Amino acid sequence: MGKPDKLKPTLLRWSQHVPVSDVQHTLGLSLRGSARLASRLLYCITSITPRARYFSFIPWCIQNWSEKEKGRPFAVGLWEAIALRERALTLGCIAHHEGKPCNGGALVGSDNVANWFRKGLPEVDLRKLPFAKNPALAAYFTSLANLNLFILENQSPASDETEEEIVQTFDDVTLSPLGVQLAKAYD
Repeated sequence: MGKPDKLKPTLLRWSQHVPVSDVQHTLGLSLRGSARLASRLLYCITSITPRARYFSFIPWCIQNWSEKEKGRPFAVGLWEAIALRERALTLGCIAHHEGKPCNGGALVGSDNVANWFRKGLPEVDLRKLPFAKNPALAAYFTSLANLNLFILENQSPASDETEEEIVQTFDDVTLSPLGVQLAKAYD
């Protein structure tokens, strides 16, 4: 008898849109069964997108900014850094799909970027690229926090050395071990 294969942990990859009709229970328990399962399996995933791409992209943005920009003279703040990376992702997807949004679930800002892309301009300044008013981070931050992808201010260990209140800013967001794992997998 052969040696059994070891099971390796695998991160789920959401890349294709799955129609609701494909997730119904075979016994017709679609209302109760799928609603109950969905509330457990899709906890904190918003109904804004049929794909969970931002759940690994945003942690990657935080890690990438922390490693390559944070504290350097040329660095922008974390919010702007994520917005710039999101614009680059959207532009890359539009270019990859020959000027059209992704089939089955466009990225935030795809329509504006597709219109800009059709002009065929030779250069791009991501800060001036027409985009959505609200980047994905605005819609997903709370869900990501609820999924424990960040170590938030109230989760930081108490320190006996200082009694002063530590004021944190958005630039102080730290990834949890799960957030780091997602960021590394995206990278």
